[in-house]
Amino acid sequence: MISGFVICQNEQELIGYMLDSFVRIADLLDVLSIVDNDSSDDTLDIIHSYKDRLPIVVQRYSGLLEANHGAMRNLAMSKCRGEWILYADGDESWDTRFCDWLRTDEKESHDLIDIFKFSTIIDRYHYVEGGNGAATRLFRNVEGVTFTQAIHTMPVGNLPRKMMIPLDKAAMYDATAMKSPEALFAKGARYLWAHGREVGIGNEWEYVGRVNNAF
Repeated sequence: MISGFVICQNEQELIGYMLDSFVRIADLLDVLSIVDNDSSDDTLDIIHSYKDRLPIVVQRYSGLLEANHGAMRNLAMSKCRGEWILYADGDESWDTRFCDWLRTDEKESHDLIDIFKFSTIIDRYHYVEGGNGAATRLFRNVEGVTFTQAIHTMPVGNLPRKMMIPLDKAAMYDATAMKSPEALFAKGARYLWAHGREVGIGNEWEYVGRVNNAF
């Protein structure tokens, strides 16, 4: 089984996309542990609306988000008992190919799994799509693994066998700077949700292929 966890704060416009990603693998999950950092918008209401589709456990965390990503992740991880732990932030989502990959046995000879992450970044005038490179989002649930306090922290512990999922098999999306999907589409950007929806340029694999070729 896989235990999932998410940390979030004020992600009402994006948290649904991540939760939809987890719904695709709901049969693989024993828990989806969510730690919310005192959201003041509708984030928690949206999370609770998924409880009929996901084994959600919610905890609250108070404190400066930027300084406490590690503490929030450790709190969320405290509810995880599965053989594997899959984690994300509230503004991220998986593509459908990654959900399919999780059902294979390719991960079994490894301990720490990286996935290629695409980011949507806003500069002063434009939405700019770019590749962020590798991001760890899946690891074996072994004793002693922990997260540090850094914002871009990764699990630290006895996880020696690492792999990077090839880009032709999986990717994830990070919309950190993008808080309005409608505004993004209005500007003509080619951002495509990782939910199997045909929006803008077509299916999500076409999106990944075009961005990859651009680099």
